Amino acid sequence: MSTESTPRRRHSRLVWAVIGGLAVIAAGLGFATQTQGPRLEGIDVNTAAVTERAGQTVTIQANQPLSSDGDASPQVTVAPEVPVETAVDGNTVTVTFAEPLDYATEYALTATVEGLHTGRQGELRTAFTTLDPEVATLVRGGGSDQVFSQRLRDGESHRGLAVADRIQEYALLDDQTVLVTLDDEDRPAVETIPRDGGEPIPMIDSGIATVRDLRVEPRTRLVGFIVDDLDRSETFKVLSYTDSLLLYDMNNPGTLLATVVDEQNRPLEIADWRFVPGTTAVVARTLDGELVEYDPAMGTAATPATEEDWDAAVEAAAGETLDIEATEDAVIVRDEAGERELFRPAAETSRVGAVCTAPNGEYVAVEVFSGDGEPDGYPVPGFTGASVSYVRVADGAVVRSANGLQPDWCRE
Repeated sequence: MSTESTPRRRHSRLVWAVIGGLAVIAAGLGFATQTQGPRLEGIDVNTAAVTERAGQTVTIQANQPLSSDGDASPQVTVAPEVPVETAVDGNTVTVTFAEPLDYATEYALTATVEGLHTGRQGELRTAFTTLDPEVATLVRGGGSDQVFSQRLRDGESHRGLAVADRIQEYALLDDQTVLVTLDDEDRPAVETIPRDGGEPIPMIDSGIATVRDLRVEPRTRLVGFIVDDLDRSETFKVLSYTDSLLLYDMNNPGTLLATVVDEQNRPLEIADWRFVPGTTAVVARTLDGELVEYDPAMGTAATPATEEDWDAAVEAAAGETLDIEATEDAVIVRDEAGERELFRPAAETSRVGAVCTAPNGEYVAVEVFSGDGEPDGYPVPGFTGASVSYVRVADGAVVRSANGLQPDWCRE
Protein backbone atom coordinates (compact mmCIF):
# COMPACT_ATOMS: atom_id res chain seq x y z
CA MET A 1 0.00 0.00 0.00
CA SER A 2 1.40 3.38 -1.01
CA THR A 3 2.04 5.94 1.70
CA GLU A 4 2.39 8.87 -0.77
CA SER A 5 -1.32 9.00 -1.65
CA THR A 6 -2.47 9.99 1.83
CA PRO A 7 -0.91 13.52 1.86
CA ARG A 8 -2.23 14.10 -1.66
CA ARG A 9 -5.77 13.16 -0.62
CA ARG A 10 -5.53 15.46 2.38
CA HIS A 11 -4.31 18.35 0.16
CA SER A 12 -7.13 17.73 -2.29
CA ARG A 13 -9.73 17.76 0.49
CA LEU A 14 -8.23 21.02 1.82
CA VAL A 15 -8.38 22.71 -1.61
CA TRP A 16 -12.01 21.73 -2.12
CA ALA A 17 -12.86 22.89 1.37
CA VAL A 18 -11.36 26.33 0.64
CA ILE A 19 -13.19 26.56 -2.67
CA GLY A 20 -16.43 25.59 -1.01
CA GLY A 21 -15.93 28.18 1.72
CA LEU A 22 -15.27 30.92 -0.82
CA ALA A 23 -18.39 29.94 -2.72
CA VAL A 24 -20.46 30.20 0.42
CA ILE A 25 -18.98 33.63 1.18
CA ALA A 26 -19.62 34.83 -2.39
CA ALA A 27 -23.18 33.61 -2.24
CA GLY A 28 -23.66 35.36 1.06
CA LEU A 29 -22.29 38.61 -0.32
CA GLY A 30 -24.51 38.33 -3.36
CA PHE A 31 -27.53 37.72 -1.14
CA ALA A 32 -26.60 40.68 1.04
CA THR A 33 -26.28 42.93 -2.00
CA GLN A 34 -29.71 41.83 -3.19
CA THR A 35 -31.31 42.49 0.20
CA GLN A 36 -29.55 45.71 1.29
CA GLY A 37 -30.50 49.24 0.35
CA PRO A 38 -28.29 51.35 -1.93
CA ARG A 39 -24.99 52.62 -0.55
CA LEU A 40 -22.78 55.55 -1.54
CA GLU A 41 -20.00 54.85 -4.03
CA GLY A 42 -18.77 58.42 -4.62
CA ILE A 43 -19.57 61.91 -5.90
CA ASP A 44 -18.37 64.16 -8.73
CA VAL A 45 -18.53 67.95 -8.42
CA ASN A 46 -16.63 70.97 -9.75
CA THR A 47 -16.31 73.06 -6.59
CA ALA A 48 -15.49 76.21 -8.59
CA ALA A 49 -18.19 75.97 -11.28
CA VAL A 50 -21.02 75.52 -8.75
CA THR A 51 -20.24 79.00 -7.37
CA GLU A 52 -20.04 80.73 -10.73
CA ARG A 53 -23.49 80.23 -12.24
CA ALA A 54 -26.84 78.52 -11.78
CA GLY A 55 -27.56 75.14 -13.35
CA GLN A 56 -24.37 73.41 -12.21
CA THR A 57 -24.52 69.83 -10.94
CA VAL A 58 -23.19 67.26 -8.51
CA THR A 59 -23.52 63.56 -9.35
CA ILE A 60 -23.93 60.97 -6.61
CA GLN A 61 -23.07 57.34 -7.45
CA ALA A 62 -24.72 54.41 -5.67
CA ASN A 63 -23.59 50.77 -5.62
CA GLN A 64 -26.69 49.53 -7.48
CA PRO A 65 -29.31 50.74 -9.98
CA LEU A 66 -31.88 53.13 -8.54
CA SER A 67 -35.60 53.51 -9.05
CA SER A 68 -36.93 56.73 -10.55
CA ASP A 69 -40.66 55.97 -10.58
CA GLY A 70 -43.22 57.90 -8.54
CA ASP A 71 -42.78 57.75 -4.79
CA ALA A 72 -39.55 55.78 -5.25
CA SER A 73 -37.78 58.65 -7.02
CA PRO A 74 -34.89 60.17 -5.02
CA GLN A 75 -35.63 62.79 -2.40
CA VAL A 76 -32.63 65.12 -1.99
CA THR A 77 -32.00 67.63 0.78
CA VAL A 78 -29.13 70.14 0.88
CA ALA A 79 -27.79 72.02 3.90
CA PRO A 80 -27.40 74.98 3.76
CA GLU A 81 -30.70 74.90 1.88
CA VAL A 82 -30.57 75.41 -1.89
CA PRO A 83 -33.36 74.74 -4.41
CA VAL A 84 -32.47 71.72 -6.57
CA GLU A 85 -33.78 69.43 -9.27
CA THR A 86 -32.89 65.73 -9.44
CA ALA A 87 -32.65 63.07 -12.13
CA VAL A 88 -31.74 59.38 -12.06
CA ASP A 89 -29.76 57.44 -14.64
CA GLY A 90 -28.85 53.89 -13.64
CA ASN A 91 -26.97 54.07 -10.36
CA THR A 92 -26.39 57.86 -10.56
CA VAL A 93 -28.39 60.71 -9.05
CA THR A 94 -27.74 64.09 -10.72
CA VAL A 95 -28.51 67.10 -8.52
CA THR A 96 -28.85 70.44 -10.35
CA PHE A 97 -28.57 73.64 -8.31
CA ALA A 98 -31.05 76.38 -9.21
CA GLU A 99 -28.67 79.13 -8.08
CA PRO A 100 -24.92 79.60 -7.57
CA LEU A 101 -23.58 78.30 -4.28
CA ASP A 102 -21.77 80.35 -1.65
CA TYR A 103 -17.98 80.48 -1.57
CA ALA A 104 -15.86 78.45 0.87
CA THR A 105 -18.91 76.70 2.31
CA GLU A 106 -19.49 73.06 3.19
CA TYR A 107 -22.68 71.62 1.68
CA ALA A 108 -24.15 68.39 3.04
CA LEU A 109 -26.34 66.32 0.71
CA THR A 110 -28.68 63.48 1.65
CA ALA A 111 -30.39 61.49 -1.10
CA THR A 112 -33.09 59.05 0.03
CA VAL A 113 -33.23 56.43 -2.74
CA GLU A 114 -34.68 53.02 -3.51
CA GLY A 115 -32.94 50.12 -5.23
CA LEU A 116 -34.45 49.32 -8.63
CA HIS A 117 -34.19 45.55 -8.20
CA THR A 118 -34.18 45.20 -4.41
CA GLY A 119 -36.94 47.64 -3.53
CA ARG A 120 -34.91 48.52 -0.45
CA GLN A 121 -34.40 52.12 0.65
CA GLY A 122 -31.11 53.71 1.57
CA GLU A 123 -29.63 57.12 2.35
CA LEU A 124 -26.68 58.38 0.36
CA ARG A 125 -24.98 60.97 2.57
CA THR A 126 -22.09 63.06 1.35
CA ALA A 127 -20.61 66.56 1.56
CA PHE A 128 -18.29 68.90 -0.33
CA THR A 129 -16.75 72.34 0.26
CA THR A 130 -16.95 75.01 -2.43
CA LEU A 131 -13.90 76.87 -3.66
CA ASP A 132 -12.47 79.81 -1.78
CA PRO A 133 -12.06 82.09 -4.83
CA GLU A 134 -8.98 83.98 -5.86
CA VAL A 135 -9.43 87.76 -5.88
CA ALA A 136 -6.94 90.21 -7.34
CA THR A 137 -6.12 93.92 -7.34
CA LEU A 138 -3.68 96.22 -9.11
CA VAL A 139 -1.24 98.08 -6.83
CA ARG A 140 0.40 101.10 -8.47
CA GLY A 141 3.44 103.03 -7.28
CA GLY A 142 6.50 102.32 -5.17
CA GLY A 143 8.83 102.08 -8.16
CA SER A 144 6.74 99.52 -10.09
CA ASP A 145 3.16 98.33 -10.48
CA GLN A 146 2.06 94.86 -9.40
CA VAL A 147 -0.95 92.56 -9.62
CA PHE A 148 -1.56 90.73 -6.34
CA SER A 149 -3.98 87.94 -5.53
CA GLN A 150 -5.28 86.26 -2.40
CA ARG A 151 -8.08 83.91 -1.44
CA LEU A 152 -11.25 85.68 -0.39
CA ARG A 153 -11.45 83.95 3.00
CA ASP A 154 -7.87 82.69 3.47
CA GLY A 155 -5.68 85.75 3.95
CA GLU A 156 -2.52 83.65 4.16
CA SER A 157 -2.57 82.89 0.42
CA HIS A 158 -1.30 86.34 -0.67
CA ARG A 159 0.90 86.18 -3.80
CA GLY A 160 2.23 88.39 -6.60
CA LEU A 161 1.07 87.53 -10.12
CA ALA A 162 2.80 90.14 -12.29
CA VAL A 163 5.04 93.18 -12.08
CA ALA A 164 5.89 95.93 -14.61
CA ASP A 165 7.04 99.53 -14.53
CA ARG A 166 3.52 100.81 -15.32
CA ILE A 167 0.33 98.74 -15.67
CA GLN A 168 -2.79 100.27 -17.18
CA GLU A 169 -5.04 97.24 -16.62
CA TYR A 170 -4.97 93.45 -16.34
CA ALA A 171 -7.09 90.30 -16.74
CA LEU A 172 -6.71 86.81 -15.29
CA LEU A 173 -6.74 83.30 -16.68
CA ASP A 174 -6.06 80.27 -14.51
CA ASP A 175 -2.46 80.00 -15.72
CA GLN A 176 -1.67 83.48 -17.10
CA THR A 177 -1.98 87.16 -16.26
CA VAL A 178 -2.60 89.45 -19.24
CA LEU A 179 -1.27 93.01 -18.89
CA VAL A 180 -1.64 96.28 -20.73
CA THR A 181 1.60 98.08 -19.87
CA LEU A 182 2.65 101.68 -20.57
CA ASP A 183 5.95 103.27 -21.48
CA ASP A 184 7.07 106.72 -20.32
CA GLU A 185 5.00 108.36 -23.07
CA ASP A 186 1.82 106.39 -22.18
CA ARG A 187 2.11 104.21 -25.28
CA PRO A 188 0.61 100.81 -24.46
CA ALA A 189 1.83 97.29 -25.12
CA VAL A 190 0.10 93.99 -24.35
CA GLU A 191 1.79 90.93 -22.87
CA THR A 192 0.94 87.81 -20.93
CA ILE A 193 2.88 86.44 -17.97
CA PRO A 194 2.73 82.72 -17.10
CA ARG A 195 1.88 82.01 -13.50
CA ASP A 196 4.57 79.35 -13.31
CA GLY A 197 7.19 82.10 -13.38
CA GLY A 198 8.07 82.01 -17.07
CA GLU A 199 9.16 85.00 -19.13
CA PRO A 200 6.55 87.52 -20.37
CA ILE A 201 5.18 86.77 -23.85
CA PRO A 202 4.53 89.88 -25.99
CA MET A 203 1.17 90.06 -27.75
CA ILE A 204 1.51 93.62 -29.12
CA ASP A 205 4.57 95.76 -28.62
CA SER A 206 4.54 99.55 -28.26
CA GLY A 207 3.20 101.44 -31.24
CA ILE A 208 -0.48 101.80 -30.37
CA ALA A 209 -2.28 105.01 -29.57
CA THR A 210 -4.66 103.28 -27.13
CA VAL A 211 -5.65 99.87 -25.84
CA ARG A 212 -8.95 99.56 -23.98
CA ASP A 213 -11.63 97.15 -22.81
CA LEU A 214 -9.37 94.18 -22.08
CA ARG A 215 -11.45 91.05 -21.36
CA VAL A 216 -10.96 87.28 -21.12
CA GLU A 217 -13.22 84.25 -21.58
CA PRO A 218 -11.80 81.67 -19.14
CA ARG A 219 -13.64 78.60 -20.44
CA THR A 220 -12.64 79.01 -24.08
CA ARG A 221 -9.36 80.75 -23.13
CA LEU A 222 -9.74 83.77 -25.40
CA VAL A 223 -8.51 87.32 -24.78
CA GLY A 224 -9.82 90.40 -26.53
CA PHE A 225 -9.18 94.14 -26.50
CA ILE A 226 -9.76 97.21 -28.66
CA VAL A 227 -6.81 99.00 -30.26
CA ASP A 228 -6.74 102.39 -31.91
CA ASP A 229 -4.17 103.68 -34.44
CA LEU A 230 -2.01 100.57 -34.47
CA ASP A 231 1.04 101.45 -36.57
CA ARG A 232 3.76 99.39 -38.20
CA SER A 233 4.94 97.75 -35.01
CA GLU A 234 7.03 94.60 -34.80
CA THR A 235 3.95 92.46 -34.23
CA PHE A 236 1.73 94.04 -36.89
CA LYS A 237 2.57 94.68 -40.53
CA VAL A 238 -0.42 96.89 -41.29
CA LEU A 239 -0.76 100.59 -41.72
CA SER A 240 -3.56 101.31 -39.26
CA TYR A 241 -6.41 99.89 -37.22
CA THR A 242 -9.00 102.26 -35.76
CA ASP A 243 -11.03 101.09 -32.73
CA SER A 244 -10.53 97.50 -33.86
CA LEU A 245 -11.33 94.46 -31.73
CA LEU A 246 -8.53 91.87 -31.67
CA LEU A 247 -9.00 88.33 -30.35
CA TYR A 248 -6.25 85.98 -29.14
CA ASP A 249 -6.30 82.25 -28.40
CA MET A 250 -4.33 81.89 -25.17
CA ASN A 251 -3.56 78.25 -25.84
CA ASN A 252 -1.00 79.80 -28.18
CA PRO A 253 -0.15 83.11 -26.45
CA GLY A 254 1.23 85.90 -28.58
CA THR A 255 -0.53 84.82 -31.79
CA LEU A 256 -3.49 86.81 -33.12
CA LEU A 257 -6.55 84.62 -33.69
CA ALA A 258 -8.88 87.06 -35.42
CA THR A 259 -9.94 90.65 -35.97
CA VAL A 260 -13.65 91.45 -36.04
CA VAL A 261 -14.28 92.31 -39.69
CA ASP A 262 -17.14 93.04 -42.09
CA GLU A 263 -18.00 91.20 -45.32
CA GLN A 264 -15.22 93.06 -47.17
CA ASN A 265 -12.73 91.85 -44.55
CA ARG A 266 -12.31 95.37 -43.19
CA PRO A 267 -11.87 95.78 -39.42
CA LEU A 268 -15.02 97.16 -37.84
CA GLU A 269 -14.80 100.23 -35.58
CA ILE A 270 -15.99 99.02 -32.18
CA ALA A 271 -17.36 101.15 -29.32
CA ASP A 272 -18.04 98.37 -26.81
CA TRP A 273 -18.09 94.57 -26.72
CA ARG A 274 -18.60 91.41 -24.63
CA PHE A 275 -17.79 87.73 -24.92
CA VAL A 276 -20.76 85.37 -25.12
CA PRO A 277 -19.82 83.43 -21.95
CA GLY A 278 -18.62 79.88 -22.47
CA THR A 279 -18.16 80.33 -26.24
CA THR A 280 -15.68 81.79 -28.72
CA ALA A 281 -18.27 84.33 -29.96
CA VAL A 282 -18.43 88.04 -29.16
CA VAL A 283 -21.20 90.62 -29.39
CA ALA A 284 -20.12 94.18 -30.21
CA ARG A 285 -21.58 97.64 -30.73
CA THR A 286 -19.93 99.65 -33.49
CA LEU A 287 -19.19 103.37 -33.37
CA ASP A 288 -22.23 103.78 -35.67
CA GLY A 289 -24.46 102.09 -33.09
CA GLU A 290 -24.94 98.84 -34.99
CA LEU A 291 -24.89 95.54 -33.10
CA VAL A 292 -22.95 92.61 -34.54
CA GLU A 293 -21.98 89.09 -33.52
CA TYR A 294 -18.69 87.51 -34.53
CA ASP A 295 -17.31 84.02 -33.93
CA PRO A 296 -13.68 83.39 -34.93
CA ALA A 297 -14.35 79.64 -34.84
CA MET A 298 -16.69 80.10 -37.81
CA GLY A 299 -14.12 82.00 -39.87
CA THR A 300 -16.70 84.38 -41.37
CA ALA A 301 -17.55 88.07 -41.21
CA ALA A 302 -19.57 89.65 -38.43
CA THR A 303 -23.35 89.21 -38.68
CA PRO A 304 -26.16 91.44 -37.38
CA ALA A 305 -27.18 91.04 -33.74
CA THR A 306 -30.09 92.35 -31.67
CA GLU A 307 -30.48 94.30 -28.45
CA GLU A 308 -31.64 91.04 -26.87
CA ASP A 309 -28.34 89.41 -27.89
CA TRP A 310 -26.43 92.31 -26.35
CA ASP A 311 -28.42 92.34 -23.12
CA ALA A 312 -28.05 88.57 -22.73
CA ALA A 313 -24.26 88.74 -23.16
CA VAL A 314 -23.91 91.66 -20.73
CA GLU A 315 -26.08 89.99 -18.08
CA ALA A 316 -24.36 86.62 -18.43
CA ALA A 317 -20.91 88.19 -18.20
CA ALA A 318 -21.90 90.19 -15.11
CA GLY A 319 -23.12 87.09 -13.25
CA GLU A 320 -25.70 87.47 -10.49
CA THR A 321 -27.10 91.00 -10.54
CA LEU A 322 -27.93 93.07 -7.47
CA ASP A 323 -29.91 96.29 -7.13
CA ILE A 324 -27.08 98.48 -5.89
CA GLU A 325 -26.62 102.23 -5.77
CA ALA A 326 -23.19 103.67 -5.07
CA THR A 327 -22.41 107.25 -4.11
CA GLU A 328 -19.09 108.72 -3.03
CA ASP A 329 -20.15 108.19 0.58
CA ALA A 330 -21.84 104.78 0.72
CA VAL A 331 -23.15 101.68 -1.04
CA ILE A 332 -26.92 101.05 -0.86
CA VAL A 333 -28.53 97.69 -1.68
CA ARG A 334 -32.21 96.96 -2.34
CA ASP A 335 -33.58 93.45 -1.91
CA GLU A 336 -36.67 91.63 -0.66
CA ALA A 337 -36.01 93.03 2.83
CA GLY A 338 -36.08 96.62 1.54
CA GLU A 339 -33.38 99.28 1.16
CA ARG A 340 -30.35 99.30 3.44
CA GLU A 341 -26.86 100.74 3.64
CA LEU A 342 -24.43 97.97 2.83
CA PHE A 343 -21.09 99.76 3.20
CA ARG A 344 -19.62 103.09 4.21
CA PRO A 345 -15.86 103.86 4.34
CA ALA A 346 -14.46 103.92 7.87
CA ALA A 347 -12.88 107.36 7.37
CA GLU A 348 -15.23 110.26 6.65
CA THR A 349 -12.76 111.71 4.17
CA SER A 350 -12.55 108.50 2.11
CA ARG A 351 -14.81 107.99 -0.90
CA VAL A 352 -16.26 105.06 -2.81
CA GLY A 353 -15.03 104.18 -6.31
CA ALA A 354 -16.13 101.25 -8.45
CA VAL A 355 -18.50 98.66 -6.94
CA CYS A 356 -18.55 95.22 -8.55
CA THR A 357 -20.48 92.07 -7.70
CA ALA A 358 -18.98 88.59 -7.26
CA PRO A 359 -20.05 86.09 -9.94
CA ASN A 360 -22.37 84.37 -7.44
CA GLY A 361 -23.78 87.60 -5.98
CA GLU A 362 -22.65 86.76 -2.45
CA TYR A 363 -20.17 89.64 -2.09
CA VAL A 364 -19.36 93.00 -3.62
CA ALA A 365 -15.90 94.47 -4.11
CA VAL A 366 -15.76 98.18 -3.27
CA GLU A 367 -12.92 100.49 -4.30
CA VAL A 368 -12.10 102.96 -1.54
CA PHE A 369 -9.99 106.07 -2.18
CA SER A 370 -8.47 107.79 0.83
CA GLY A 371 -9.11 111.47 1.36
CA ASP A 372 -5.49 112.42 0.72
CA GLY A 373 -5.24 110.27 -2.43
CA GLU A 374 -4.10 111.94 -5.65
CA PRO A 375 -5.00 111.09 -9.27
CA ASP A 376 -2.30 108.75 -10.59
CA GLY A 377 -2.34 110.12 -14.16
CA TYR A 378 -2.92 106.78 -15.96
CA PRO A 379 -5.11 106.50 -19.11
CA VAL A 380 -7.32 104.16 -17.04
CA PRO A 381 -7.27 106.43 -13.99
CA GLY A 382 -6.94 105.62 -10.34
CA PHE A 383 -5.84 107.28 -7.13
CA THR A 384 -2.96 106.83 -4.77
CA GLY A 385 -3.88 105.33 -1.42
CA ALA A 386 -6.51 103.03 -2.95
CA SER A 387 -7.85 99.86 -1.37
CA VAL A 388 -10.60 97.31 -2.01
CA SER A 389 -13.08 96.06 0.59
CA TYR A 390 -14.89 92.74 0.04
CA VAL A 391 -18.34 93.03 1.60
CA ARG A 392 -20.81 90.19 2.24
CA VAL A 393 -24.21 91.24 0.91
CA ALA A 394 -26.22 89.25 3.48
CA ASP A 395 -25.00 91.23 6.49
CA GLY A 396 -22.58 93.95 5.33
CA ALA A 397 -19.55 92.28 6.94
CA VAL A 398 -16.17 93.21 5.44
CA VAL A 399 -14.44 89.82 5.12
CA ARG A 400 -11.28 90.99 3.37
CA SER A 401 -9.46 94.21 2.52
CA ALA A 402 -6.65 94.54 0.00
CA ASN A 403 -4.39 97.32 -1.20
CA GLY A 404 -4.88 98.54 -4.74
CA LEU A 405 -7.67 99.13 -7.24
CA GLN A 406 -9.35 97.44 -10.24
CA PRO A 407 -10.70 94.35 -8.44
CA ASP A 408 -10.89 91.53 -10.96
CA TRP A 409 -14.65 91.17 -10.41
CA CYS A 410 -14.96 94.46 -12.32
CA ARG A 411 -13.65 92.82 -15.51
CA GLU A 412 -17.04 91.68 -16.82
